[in-house]
Amino acid sequence: MQPVREEIAPGYKNVVYRPMDLSTIKKNIDNGSIKSTKEFQRDVMLMFTNALMYNSSSHDIHKISMEMYREVLNDVEVSILLLSSSQ
Repeated sequence: MQPVREEIAPGYKNVVYRPMDLSTIKKNIDNGSIKSTKEFQRDVMLMFTNALMYNSSSHDIHKISMEMYREVLNDVEVSILLLSSSQ
């Protein structure tokens, strides 16, 4: 997915002050800006949070973003538990 454009999401930049999208995440991995799994997780969660902030709770994108946010958060928590139990 590409950065959100004003013509698709009017007023987005008035609501979301730190936009994030999959193409930016990939670019940041490729150029070394994202150096750790924690930084990757931070940006993925930011992307979902932005979608939740911009879209009303009745919008399909909000519902899908919330579902994906919860799934990713759960996966992160499981990963942390697995890592801490292996040490």
